[in-house]
Amino acid sequence: MLCQMHASKNMKKEIKRERHAWWKEAIFYQIYPLSFYDSNGDGKGDLPGIIQKLPYLKELGVTALWLSPIYKSPMVDNGYDVSDYDSIDPTFGTMDDFVTFINRAHALGMRVIIDLVVNHTSDQHPWFLESRKSRTNDKSDFYIWHDAVDGHEPNNWASDIGGSAWTWDETRQQYYLHLFSQHQPDLNWRNPRVKEEIFAMMRRWLERGIDGFRADMGNFYIKAEGFPDAPRAPGDTRRYIHPEGLVANQPGIHELWHEIHREVLEPYNAIVFGELYFLTPEEGLHYVGYDRKEMELLYQYHIMDARGRWPEVTEAVRTWAEAFAHKAWNTITFSNHDSPRSVSVYGDAMHYHDASAKLIMTFLLTAPGTPFFLQGEEIGMNNMTVSCADELTDIKMRSIYEQRIASGEDQGAVLADLSQWNRDNARTPMQWSDAEYAGFSSHTPWLHVNPQYTHINVATQQKDKHSIWHYVRRLIMIRKYTPALVYGDFMPLFPDNYIMYGFARSDKDETIVVLFNFASWDNYIAVPDVLRTQRAQLLLCNVLSPRPITDNTLFFQPWETRVYSVSH
Repeated sequence: MLCQMHASKNMKKEIKRERHAWWKEAIFYQIYPLSFYDSNGDGKGDLPGIIQKLPYLKELGVTALWLSPIYKSPMVDNGYDVSDYDSIDPTFGTMDDFVTFINRAHALGMRVIIDLVVNHTSDQHPWFLESRKSRTNDKSDFYIWHDAVDGHEPNNWASDIGGSAWTWDETRQQYYLHLFSQHQPDLNWRNPRVKEEIFAMMRRWLERGIDGFRADMGNFYIKAEGFPDAPRAPGDTRRYIHPEGLVANQPGIHELWHEIHREVLEPYNAIVFGELYFLTPEEGLHYVGYDRKEMELLYQYHIMDARGRWPEVTEAVRTWAEAFAHKAWNTITFSNHDSPRSVSVYGDAMHYHDASAKLIMTFLLTAPGTPFFLQGEEIGMNNMTVSCADELTDIKMRSIYEQRIASGEDQGAVLADLSQWNRDNARTPMQWSDAEYAGFSSHTPWLHVNPQYTHINVATQQKDKHSIWHYVRRLIMIRKYTPALVYGDFMPLFPDNYIMYGFARSDKDETIVVLFNFASWDNYIAVPDVLRTQRAQLLLCNVLSPRPITDNTLFFQPWETRVYSVSH
C-alpha cells in the first residue's frame, strides 16, 4: 500500500494565526493563460476557460494564483510585449471576464497576482509610437534613446535573445535600448512621468481587486548611468556582451521599490513578488528584508539555475534559508513559463517518472519558503522532443537556433539540446484528458500538444488514488495544517551525502523530517537521531511497500521520499 497520511493534532486545526501572512502560507499555482483551457474552440486558452477550472484548482488545494500576462499585445513574446496596460487582449476575453475571474477566485478562497511587465513595452504601445516620432514630443523620453557612437551602437550590450541590445530608428536617427527583442523597447524609469504613469496603471488594477503583482525583471528598471561597455572576460571574442552588472541592482532601484511599496501597494494591502536576477542572498535581503518595505517575495532562481544538479539545489536552499532566517521570507520553485518541465530536469522521467515527479513536489512543498508551481506539475507533465526547426515557436529559442546553425553547429545536436531547454516545454497545452488535443480545446491548439497526454493527464490521474495528482493533493493538505512546514526552523541532515538527503522543519509542537533518495537505484542511510523515538510517525511516502527500518538503517527505493512527524 502507498504510505497514507495519518491524522495528527496539527491536522485538526488551521495554522495558528499569530504569525499570519497569507503570502507565507499560500500555495501558488502559475497559470499560463494561452495554454490552460480553451472555452471557445479557437485553440487558445482564455479567461472563461480559467473560470471554468477554478473548482479544479480549489479541489487540488491551491490558495493563490499567478496569472501570466493577459494585457493587449501583438504576442511577439506571448504577452510579455504589452501594447495596452489597461485592456485585456481579445484572445483571452474581456475586462468583464477578468473581473468575474477575480470575484470567483476570491469566493473560492484564492488570491490572485498578475504579471507586471514594466521593464519594457511592445513597440506597438502608443507611448513608443509617439516617442519614436521625434526627439521633442510629449513622450520623447519615455524610452531609452542614444545617439550613435562612431557610427555604431552606443555600447556592446547584448540582448537576451542574442545580438545587440540597440536598434537604429530611422525617424529619430537614434538607437533605442531593448534588453530583449527589438519589439520590446525598454522604458526610461529615470523619467518621473514614466513612473507616474506606471503607478497610476498599477492602482487601476488594484481597484479591480487583484492582490498584488509579480514584477517581471523587477531589478532591471534602472540602467547604469553613462551606458558604459559591459566588461569582457579574457579571451572573450563576442561582439556583444550581456550587461547584467550594468542593468541589475543599480543605484536607485531600492529607492524606487520603496516608493512603489509606499505609494501604490500599502494603501491596498497588496504584495509584490519580484523576479530578480543576479542576486546573492545578502543582496536579496535588500529587496525583501522585513525592515525594507520594498517587496514581500522574490523569485529564487538558484534552483532552476542548477539545471538538475541536486547538490547545487540543496546547497542553494541551505544558503538562502540561513541568510533569510528571521529576516525575510523565501520562495521555492522548480519550473515556470521560461523553463523546462521539472521532472525532465530534476527527475528520471524515462524510468521513474511517477516516483521522481512526486519527490520533486515533496521537496517543493516541504522546503522553507512559499511554494510556486506551474500548471501541469501536479500531474508530472514533462518535456517534449523538438524534431524540426518549425516546432520552435518561442522567439528566444528561434533566435538561439538560428545563431547556432549560422555558427556551423550540427542541426540535430542543436535540436536535441533545445528539446531539453526549450521554453515551449513549459507552455504546451494543459493535459486535461486523453481526448483529442488533451481535452484542452476542440480545435488545433496554438502550440503542439505533448503526445504523452494519452497517459499523463488530469482525468486519468484523478481516477487513480496512487497518482501524482492525488499525492500532490495530500501533500498540500499536510502543508496547510502543519505549522512547522510553513514557519518552522530549517535544519539540513546528512550534509556530506549528496544522494541521500534530508532536512527537518521544527516549531514548538512538532518536527517534520523529510528524506530523499536522489538516484535511480536503491540506497540506504542511518536512521537520523530525530527519528529514534516512538513518537515518530510516517505521514507520507511516494512508493509502494516502503521497506521497514532494519538495524537502525533506512533502505530507500529509487527516487523514494518520506515525510515523518515527530511530536514534542
